[in-house]
Amino acid sequence: MATRITKWQKATWSSVICLIVPVLFFGLWIQAFEAGENQTERVAVFIDFFPAFLQGKSRIMLFSLGFSFISVQLSVYGIWNSQKLGWLTNLLILTLATSLLALNIFTLL
Repeated sequence: MATRITKWQKATWSSVICLIVPVLFFGLWIQAFEAGENQTERVAVFIDFFPAFLQGKSRIMLFSLGFSFISVQLSVYGIWNSQKLGWLTNLLILTLATSLLALNIFTLL
């Protein structure tokens, strides 16, 4: 018996995958913050985690902003098209993604 994957389930899983990127970036920042003694050293340690095409603070931030925004959009789509359990799951993802998006925007200021 094959199970059918619905559109909202695809949106939910895609949203979770997109949310992993900003969460990992913030985890790396926490690790770099603990490794460095001053802000310049912490930023250098953080940037060294990434490949050459992302070696810039603005590129890393835009990458994180983009994935957070995509995660928000996918979870909103999942909320509109899901049942009770899917609605609750997407609401949790939406809350976390919106918080990370707001934190990313705040750090740009």
